[in-house]
Parts: sequence; C-alpha cells; structure tokens
Amino acid sequence: MDTLELKDILITTYSNLLAKQNGKNTPKIRDKKEKALSIFTRNGFPTTKNEEWKYTNLAPALKNEFSFNEEATLSKEQIQPFMLQGLKANSIIYVNGKFSKELSEVFDSETLFSLKS
Repeated sequence: MDTLELKDILITTYSNLLAKQNGKNTPKIRDKKEKALSIFTRNGFPTTKNEEWKYTNLAPALKNEFSFNEEATLSKEQIQPFMLQGLKANSIIYVNGKFSKELSEVFDSETLFSLKS
C-alpha cells in the first residue's frame, strides 16, 4: 500500500465514520472533525518539510500495513510493549476511538479530566 492509497482509504473511512456519527456530536465538535478532514484531504500526511514535523519522519510508519476494523479487540499482552514499565500513572486506552475500560488503568480518578466542546 502506498502513501496516496493510504490517504484515500483514511479519507473514505473517516468520512464514513463522520456520517455514522450524525447527531452524536455537538455542532462544534462536528465542525472541528470536518475541518480536520478537510485539512488532511488538502495537505495529506505531514513531511519533514513542515516546520512542526521537521524532526519527525512519518515515512517508515506509513510503510506499515493498516487495517480499519471498527470492532477490533486488543489484549493487555498486545499493548504491553507500548506501555512505560514501572510508571504508576493513569493509562487511558482507546481502541479505534472507543474508550476501553478493560485496558485502561486508573489509579487516581481525581487527576482525570474531561474533554468538552
């Protein structure tokens, strides 16, 4: 899969997801999501030529194979390599944009915050 093909797949997948969310987001959140999609559609993936990304080369990551399965499940063993070992902190895990209570660890609920539009 090349980068342009991945871009088209992401745009189509995200557009379909936005359509399914009709009425589930506040107008402000929906506007932000639509604006983000518009920017990505126009600009594509950032490169090291973008000032904010000049030290981050996405090319190696974009060579990976991606799958877009809304009902994907993960186990703690699968995410363990990505966790910071020995860190005692709240870990809030989302799988395909959905909060996973099973994978998340909350030690101190008072340090959590909520995102509101």
